[in-house]
Amino acid sequence: MKDVGWADVIIAVLLSPLLVLPVVGVVYVMLFWVIGLDSTSFEYWLSATFIAACVVEGLMFASLYRGPDPAIEYWWAWLLVVTAILAIAFVPCAAGVFSRETSFELASILYVDVAMIFLVVMLSIFVSTRRGWNVFEKRKIDLQSDTKTAMLKRL
Repeated sequence: MKDVGWADVIIAVLLSPLLVLPVVGVVYVMLFWVIGLDSTSFEYWLSATFIAACVVEGLMFASLYRGPDPAIEYWWAWLLVVTAILAIAFVPCAAGVFSRETSFELASILYVDVAMIFLVVMLSIFVSTRRGWNVFEKRKIDLQSDTKTAMLKRL
């Protein structure tokens, strides 16, 4: 996967809370201090904020990726995961095994986890490409092109 190493994933795991928590903090301040919402809606806005922040930031890092292949190679796999979560959460509800609230909580938890994994994957790909850029390799390429240019001038 884009030559991403464990160091890139660890850096992404460490950086992702630093990217998501300010967004959650701003939404908290806006909803509870400025607007004055009741604090009983805590779990609903928190999961929605995490999902939105992770997906938007992940797509932002995917758009910043400048590599030979696209950052999201198998986009259909992410859609498959989203629909699988719906099936996992709501088929037991339809069968009467779970209540609606339990199914909603399960879907919410799974969507937050998948959104956070998406952010970590996109961030690790972004970190990998930024970390993989080597100044000495660029100088070597420039030297090789200068050498070829000089040889062509001699002819």
